[in-house]
Amino acid sequence: MTTQNPISFISKKELPNFKLKYINLMEIGQGGPEVGNVYIDDKKVPTYLFGGPFLLSDGYVYMPVYLKSFFYKGFKIAKVSIENLKVEILGSYENLINLYKIDENYIYYYKDINDIQQGKLKIK
Repeated sequence: MTTQNPISFISKKELPNFKLKYINLMEIGQGGPEVGNVYIDDKKVPTYLFGGPFLLSDGYVYMPVYLKSFFYKGFKIAKVSIENLKVEILGSYENLINLYKIDENYIYYYKDINDIQQGKLKIK
């Protein structure tokens, strides 16, 4: 089981090359995952509501992104460029995404709060 999860994660982090913070965090349903706006170096990452925890790799921040439309609602994985804040949405909808590891080609995550159901997504 990971120490951070979508309900309890670090909302401010100062790293050697940048700082990241979540603001306006809110629960999706009572006791559900939290999502909010994300700022990198005090610039807002546009358009989306992001959850946590996040992972870093090769100039990108990977984090759950909450998407809601008439037909679907749930989480996908967002790949956010630290340099220009461009957001790329990856993967398919999940009820929950708890990122825990990145290797050269894949990002790994749990699909449930008990860290039992695993998923992985090819990122390169």
